[in-house]
Amino acid sequence: MSIALRLLHAAFAIALVGWLIASYLERRQELGKVQEAAESERRETQRMQADIEHGKALRDGLKRDDPYVIEYLARDRLQYTGPGELSPPPRP
Repeated sequence: MSIALRLLHAAFAIALVGWLIASYLERRQELGKVQEAAESERRETQRMQADIEHGKALRDGLKRDDPYVIEYLARDRLQYTGPGELSPPPRP
């Protein structure tokens, strides 16, 4: 085989390897974005589940006529706090 043909094959191989590496790095970057979005969605889902559980706890407290829950909701809705109290009050 001639030297020119060997050089042509080597140049083609280098170009192919370069293209494969570039494609790999691009896919890896895309994967990172997808993983980041998935993690963000997971955190949002957990936050929403916690909000649902909090709502269920308040509903159950209202069904039982729990005075703490009633006071909590009243203070939260009216934005009322006494001297030295936290606003909003801590969750039940």
